[in-house]
This record gives sequence, C-alpha cells and structure tokens, in this order.
Amino acid sequence: MRQGYEWTAYVGAPLVSLGIIFYLVKTSGINVSYADIKDYGGALLNVSGSVFTIMGIWVAYLYPDALVRITSRNVSSGDFSEARENSSRLKTMVGSIIISALVAIAVVYVFLGKTLISSTVFYHDNRAEIKSLAISIIILATALQTISILYVIRSNFLFLVEFHEKRVKHEKEDDV
Repeated sequence: MRQGYEWTAYVGAPLVSLGIIFYLVKTSGINVSYADIKDYGGALLNVSGSVFTIMGIWVAYLYPDALVRITSRNVSSGDFSEARENSSRLKTMVGSIIISALVAIAVVYVFLGKTLISSTVFYHDNRAEIKSLAISIIILATALQTISILYVIRSNFLFLVEFHEKRVKHEKEDDV
C-alpha cells in the first residue's frame, strides 16, 4: 500500500504545484514572449541533458556490476550488497536522471504544443490561458531541474566523503 501512496505523492505534488503556479501566473498578469520561453526552454533543455548524461555516466561507472546483473535475464542470482550499501547515493543519482528526463520531456512538449496549435482557432480563443500554462510548466520544470541539480551536488558530496574516508582508512592501514 505504501508504494501506491508514494506514486500518488510523486504525481500529485507536481500537478498541485503546477495548478498553484498556473493560478499565480494567471492572476499576476505575467506576460512573456514565445521567443523568451524558447530561449529559456532551450537552456533548460541543455541543463537537463547535461545532468541526465553526467549522472548516467556516474551510475554506470560506480555500479557496473549492478547494471550488468539488472540487465541480464537472471536478476535473482545477483549480489547487490554493494549497491545496497550505497543505496542512498544510487537513489539520488537515479532520481536526478528521472527528474532531468521529465524536465526534458516537458520542455519538448511545450515547444511541440506551440508548433502544433499556434495557428488554430482554439489557440487564438484561449491564448492567454495557453500562454500561462506554458509559463507555468517552464517554472515547474525549472524548480524540478533545480532539485535535480541539488541531487547531483549531494551525490558528488557523498562520493567525496566516502572517498576521503576510504583514503584515511588506507593511510592508517599502511601506517600499521
């Protein structure tokens, strides 16, 4: 039952946040040109792709055995003890990858939406609402990408702490 609640929170929290952001954008009268959204969205897409790539490389580098076992057909016989010991860091890394992927998807769909509907009657009749929704999605994507970057920082910090602890341990063992 706990997993169902977690998924509800994972999906519900961003949707509620999007609703709140939409309301604030709509009532504040924020007006941004598509050119600005396009430029900013492009930068956000670049950051998202960079985080996605960097963290994917980190996961593949730090957990190659776990990845081989997961991708093989015989997962049950694998020893995931190393991955279990570092599960907090691994969850952080995978979390940043997932968030960055979702941000990239959101930005691409904002661009696609503009491309597909900008010449329709529906767009012209609902331009203010659609624009507010696009701005809200970009703001939410920015917040999510910020969280992803903080995950990257946390993951790198944990790596450095572990590296330092192992180095100190090896130095003490060498002194004996």
